[in-house]
Amino acid sequence: MIIMNQSEELPYEQAMLELESIISKMEDGHLPMDDMLNAYKRAAELLSYCKSKVVRLEEQVKMIDSTILPTWDDDN
Repeated sequence: MIIMNQSEELPYEQAMLELESIISKMEDGHLPMDDMLNAYKRAAELLSYCKSKVVRLEEQVKMIDSTILPTWDDDN
């Protein structure tokens, strides 16, 4: 889990913005060579974090679809 501080998880949108910023800097060559590996590691962490958030969201949507929607369809 990527955290902002010990009690707060980084919001998905903020993680994506940071990831996009890192990618842009890497693509544009705006990072010193010494910082490139650290940026790559951070980008990999952020990408993994964002993917896991999307997977959890998809699982929640599937659960809602399978439990609430069939009931709703039966009522209408």
